[in-house]
Amino acid sequence: MFKIITIFCFLVTTMTVNAKNIEMDITISKSSISSQWMINYDFSENITAINFENTPYSFIKSDWLSQTSGAILDLSSLQVNFNNAAQHFSLKLKGENDQFIRGYYIPFLNFSDGSNALFIGHYLPAKIKVDEVWIDIADITLTLTINALKSDNVIYTGLNEVKNLKVSISSIKQYAYIGSLAVKTNEKFNIILDPKLPNWIQKAYLKAIPEFYSYYETNTQAKLSFAPLFIVNFKLGNMRSRFDGGAINKQIAINFVGDGWEQNTEANLNNVLLLLAHEMAHFWNSQHWKLAINSQIWMYEGGANYFAKNALLNFDYITNEEYIKHFWNQADKCINALNKNSVDKLHNRSDAYICGEVLYQLSASMIDGANNLDIWNLIVNNQATLNYSEKDFIQALYKANVNKIDIATIENILYGKNEHENELSELIDKYIGSLVSQRLIE
Repeated sequence: MFKIITIFCFLVTTMTVNAKNIEMDITISKSSISSQWMINYDFSENITAINFENTPYSFIKSDWLSQTSGAILDLSSLQVNFNNAAQHFSLKLKGENDQFIRGYYIPFLNFSDGSNALFIGHYLPAKIKVDEVWIDIADITLTLTINALKSDNVIYTGLNEVKNLKVSISSIKQYAYIGSLAVKTNEKFNIILDPKLPNWIQKAYLKAIPEFYSYYETNTQAKLSFAPLFIVNFKLGNMRSRFDGGAINKQIAINFVGDGWEQNTEANLNNVLLLLAHEMAHFWNSQHWKLAINSQIWMYEGGANYFAKNALLNFDYITNEEYIKHFWNQADKCINALNKNSVDKLHNRSDAYICGEVLYQLSASMIDGANNLDIWNLIVNNQATLNYSEKDFIQALYKANVNKIDIATIENILYGKNEHENELSELIDKYIGSLVSQRLIE
């Protein structure tokens, strides 16, 4: 029996070592036809399948065209299966999918001058199959090459040229800009703006980005170790005006769509700035400091909402009265969403954003802080690591000598037995003021 166990352990160890030695090169090439791209995968070993289950189904279905004979793209499993084991796979992309895909990043930001930013992470397999063994992408050595036209520049992780670049899984999940737009440089960040972006949005962002950056840097007492890249795209068209964005790694990408952005600038300004401020907050609460447990959405998304509102208030983009009114609206929504439940059992992701913002505001009042980031600094500063969690949030209240019974109530609201729907409203009344009297004042 001892010999059998020894042989088994040797085989497992050998298989793991071999997996670590497998290399995958991804080469992305821009065609002379601006709307088409080629993705080439080269492996150091023969493979029999590539799985892309982490890539949006709709994007693969509408845009991906296999160029390798004997490689079958199976949409039911988001998998490429090879009739015969091979070391190469080639893929053609239409390059036209610049629509928001819920839960995923926009595949392409197609600028009005013909340049592009594409999200590289969509082309990262989840795993590959060698013989009959599936190997996770984390166990494979990755290199990346991006080939642009001679007239184009490549901007990716601060590099102007990407050739045989060794990359990690996290670093590959970001946008690469390929084009000739001038980059607006700053000592602390860089900006790429679509040339047809409405003038009022350009002015607002060029003013607000340095303001918000300085506000977060000063009030969190933390300097970023990287220079962020802001990519702002605009697509004209007779369609419903909308915008969306996201922060990932060291970038923020924002996409404006529709002709309506030329009008209603006053009505739209706060929303445009609020999105920017929210995504910028993630440089601090998701990149500099990282949430230990990603499922605690209220902490980083609700926290980003709280950061953003205070940034707008600090620079007088909103009035104190508007800030207060917004809080009461959010408090009402959170109380209704909880409905005798706890934050960790909220049904809708959007409710976690709302309740998180309310909890940060409440906790700031509980520690007798101003409408700033005092509570945040109690949570994350002087920690042994740059990770934070709900436990650190609770400990911050203890550090500030908040009433222990009220802290226990906060714990019930977060992940305990929120036995009656008035627990949150009672704490708000105690530390912020009566809901009824506040509304009468307004």
